[in-house]
Amino acid sequence: MKLLISLILSVFPLLSSDWLMIQGTEPKMIKKDGAKVLNTIKTPSFWGFAQLKGEKNYSDTFEVGGINKSGFSYVAPNLQRQNQIQMFRARLGLRGVLDKDNKVNYFTLTDFGQNGISDPLNHSQNTYITDASVTLRYIPHANLRFGLFKYPGSEEGMQARFASPFILFTQMSNFLLLEKTPKTHKNDVNTNGSFVGEPDRSVGAYRDTGIEVFERFSLSQDWALSYALMIGNGSGLEWKNENDGKYTGYGYLALEKEFHKGKGYYTQDFKTYVWYQEGKRALEANNETQLYDRIRYGIGTRYYKNGLRLEAEYTGAEGMLIAGSRDTNPVAGDENWHFALEAGQENKAYGYYLSSAYEFYPKIEAMLRYDELNNLTNSTANERIFKTTTVGLAYHFDGPIRLDLNYLFREGEAPGNAKAQQVLETMGDIISLQFTYKFALRL
Repeated sequence: MKLLISLILSVFPLLSSDWLMIQGTEPKMIKKDGAKVLNTIKTPSFWGFAQLKGEKNYSDTFEVGGINKSGFSYVAPNLQRQNQIQMFRARLGLRGVLDKDNKVNYFTLTDFGQNGISDPLNHSQNTYITDASVTLRYIPHANLRFGLFKYPGSEEGMQARFASPFILFTQMSNFLLLEKTPKTHKNDVNTNGSFVGEPDRSVGAYRDTGIEVFERFSLSQDWALSYALMIGNGSGLEWKNENDGKYTGYGYLALEKEFHKGKGYYTQDFKTYVWYQEGKRALEANNETQLYDRIRYGIGTRYYKNGLRLEAEYTGAEGMLIAGSRDTNPVAGDENWHFALEAGQENKAYGYYLSSAYEFYPKIEAMLRYDELNNLTNSTANERIFKTTTVGLAYHFDGPIRLDLNYLFREGEAPGNAKAQQVLETMGDIISLQFTYKFALRL
């Protein structure tokens, strides 16, 4: 097991939990015979992780004329059962250095689990590659990354999923950032920018295909600054541009104070960051391609020291807002789920979360998170407010090998729509148990 841990640590940069550097570059320096030397190991690292999840949803169901109104009552991503055991993620990848001077790095990852990438709303997608990129490190202070990878933005989206003690994403992230695209057709008649369609592709998975320039600077012994600028297709895991040739711009800036303890996700530090995204999305209707603005922005902070982790993040959104999942099959008990989308830029939303975790006993961690989503705040009839409190415990067997238990207290409000409120009253709690196994080795 000590050999396994040493191999895991050799794969990831040891300076910080700066996800730009962890996912985009290999360590410049490594320890050899007690001294730091240039990392020129060209043997690839074979790595991956699997997450086996069991979940039970305690919500009631609500049907009218055979149409199910309560998509929140089922286990994602397929929304077919209220309790389910699934291989939630099963990811394998290769990463490493291609040249003798550590100027060319690569990062690849695949996914064979059951999640929004492979099975959104029970509409199977043949998407397996989640990351495939090359980073060039020839220009001082400007690493260049090309390919498919996580775009710079929200900490919740950027961080590795095997590291988080929270099993499910916040509602803020799920609705505003985890992009979902309904299938549309040119012969659709649309006058108000409201679309309902089966998934056109996998969820965006906080990724895009494009070009990114990024770097992390040491300002002093304790302080560091990170930045990233990216141009992408805005098409999620799709390699080609699905938005009529229009691109999405991403910007990110973070300031970090290091406490010089820990490694990777458990680096002890204080970090504050801001980010912004803007692009166009193409949808078909009225015998033409219509372009809609999609704008996202956020600010966040985190603190981790001596086993205590505190995090907070806020996201604002304009345009291209998911309004939930709609059943389009009028046969009772037989659902055909579609995404409901409000595309116009006049549609606004915001969300935030506050979370804490504490390692109160060796290998045992307790966590608490409150998240709130205020969706479609511009519309009295469509506004929805979701409030979720998550409590949990984690047991760390060895490093990232862990068992997480989460319980989610949920409530929903429709301030200006009594009929919608009647449906939201059926929303219940969720309990999830997840085992995470991660490995890394040199081939």
